[in-house]
Amino acid sequence: MRVTLTLLKTEMTLRPTCMGSRGFSLVELLVGLAIAAIAMAAIIGMFTTLTRSYTTQNASASVQQAGRAAMEYMVQNIRMAGLNPTRIENVGILEATSTRIKFNLDRNTNGEIDFVDEEHMTFSYDPVDQQINEGLYIDDEDHKSWNPLVEHVTNLSFSYRDGDGVDLGPAPNLADIKTVEIFLTIAQLVPQNQNPVSRTYSARIICRNLGLD
Repeated sequence: MRVTLTLLKTEMTLRPTCMGSRGFSLVELLVGLAIAAIAMAAIIGMFTTLTRSYTTQNASASVQQAGRAAMEYMVQNIRMAGLNPTRIENVGILEATSTRIKFNLDRNTNGEIDFVDEEHMTFSYDPVDQQINEGLYIDDEDHKSWNPLVEHVTNLSFSYRDGDGVDLGPAPNLADIKTVEIFLTIAQLVPQNQNPVSRTYSARIICRNLGLD
């Protein structure tokens, strides 16, 4: 007896386990890229604004520090102009213009005007280089070097008044000067900013050592 075994083939159909699992469409990709670009532009804009603000603040602090230091230095020295405890001759303000002042003093009180110890001093404005120069005398009035006191100066002007506070004009009589006024403006350009940082300082100096002879 022959036994015939018939094997039945079972067909199995594989179906996706997740319905609807497909990739992003082109429109969805473009929308996503647009949103990412907008977010990135906002971040870059915020970073640029913060950087510009930080740079401006640094420039402002630098201008203020330089302006105040230069003003205080000139005020302290001009106030001592004419210091002459031993009553020697030719001591006081030697030159006075709107952009330049030259004076001497017996700072070390030795009865002589020396070319050391800053007893001969000149402050002069250089509009070309936009800086205030301090004249440093070596051995006599004809041998001196110029030391830049402060840069980025857009204006420096001196004016002079007598003992009654009357303005002596652009060509004052040196013997009449009792008060010196200083007007100083410093402006520094800031990268990525069209407007420079500018500060203006002024001071009125009563030279109590002048006219005591």
